[in-house]
Amino acid sequence: MAGSLIHSVIAEYLREAKGVERFMEHCRHANGLLLLDAVEVKRNKILETYRFPHLTFQEYLAALHFNTRDDAIDGIEDAVEKAGDPSWWEVVRFYGEYLCYDETCNARPKDITDLLQGLCSEDANSDDAHWRRVWLAGLLVPGWESRVKEKSRPKDLKQRIIQSLVELVESPTALHTEPAARAAAGRVLGQLGDPRPGVGVKDGLPDILWVRIPGTGPQGCKLGTGAKPDNNARSNEEWPKDKPPFVIESFALAAYPVTVAQYECFVLAGGYDNPRYWRETGWERIGKRSRSPDYWLDQKWHQPNHPVVGVSAWEAEAFCCWLSEQCGQEVRLPTEAEWEWAARGAEGRIYPWGDRWDASKANTSETELIRTTAVGLYPTGAADWWQPSGSEGNVYDLAGNVWEWTATAYFEEYELAHETAKVGNTDWVLRGGSWLLNFDLSRSATRNLHDPSDRLYFLGFRVLSMTSIDAVC
Repeated sequence: MAGSLIHSVIAEYLREAKGVERFMEHCRHANGLLLLDAVEVKRNKILETYRFPHLTFQEYLAALHFNTRDDAIDGIEDAVEKAGDPSWWEVVRFYGEYLCYDETCNARPKDITDLLQGLCSEDANSDDAHWRRVWLAGLLVPGWESRVKEKSRPKDLKQRIIQSLVELVESPTALHTEPAARAAAGRVLGQLGDPRPGVGVKDGLPDILWVRIPGTGPQGCKLGTGAKPDNNARSNEEWPKDKPPFVIESFALAAYPVTVAQYECFVLAGGYDNPRYWRETGWERIGKRSRSPDYWLDQKWHQPNHPVVGVSAWEAEAFCCWLSEQCGQEVRLPTEAEWEWAARGAEGRIYPWGDRWDASKANTSETELIRTTAVGLYPTGAADWWQPSGSEGNVYDLAGNVWEWTATAYFEEYELAHETAKVGNTDWVLRGGSWLLNFDLSRSATRNLHDPSDRLYFLGFRVLSMTSIDAVC
């Protein structure tokens, strides 16, 4: 970058006569923000060329350039256009935050409003450039609200941005080649208030979206290799030859794992203060010693529309007991057999969507995100085998995101796979894989086991009810 251009940008903010030169010298010798790349003499003038070892500083200066345009509208329109380009996205973010938070920039409140309206245009094409702009608009909403008085904000703008983020999350093609960007947009939606049914809270209680899973009928079902042979099956997935099929009644299953926002209802209601919600063992080992799950205060995991993690089986059970009391209907963890039946159905699907692995359908280690994602972020990975029978709705995240506790103690040969664990120190079964492990461990028949007291950042749960959907809160 030419030294003259750097001078022109910096001079806008350093009024002292020699301030620019001092700043350049400091960057050159003290902080390493600018490196002198070349010096040449032309027409008796010394021309210096610099390079940026730190991309962020270069992006910051580029962002300031939008604000130096003679016409603010030109700067905003240019920023909106460039925000669709991944290489410019961070620059426009700097620019937007500069308008929101820097009182020295002389920006009008209308400027940030115009920027958000441009980023979330109602007549835009639904391509990845549009979705990057929507993601950025959502990210800038808190700063916009802090800068622009409520009476001066267009009433529908925030809701339009939120609804556009919902459309992004529900679209299987939006940013599908950029998992990190798609996941970040999902987090932004959570921070603004994810309005999707089944994700948040309604009237102070978890808003569970129930899906009716048809029962097996009298013929029952077999688990593991008994449902379908699989070359990747482990030894504990072999169905015993002399074991009759499990007969499973129809039930209602939550469309998503329990989210942070939903579990927070239990925390705030004093769920960790009331032993009647807990098994005696769980109360002694977890309940009376804690006030929240592990990692509860860590922002990486405490995202409102992500699955709650750091919960033991005892905590999951206590949540179910508390929710049952609030609803007046029994809510519990699914048994291992119910969980697998919901994921596989009579077809014995290897994955919830079918028999072939597809990395775009689940948050496993293949995404390289190294964290949970907003529930339902992988809509094409949902289980839906019951729909031809007339039952509606999909069940999401049965593969990847978090391992899910079941109600069942672990036995090598499915001995009690359709039973609730009794009091004891036996390990409990988890199903579904997680963000931490690869696709092979996200097969619907994969069986994992942990001590029910374990509270790890890849352990979560979802809930089940035997009651008709309309009667369950």
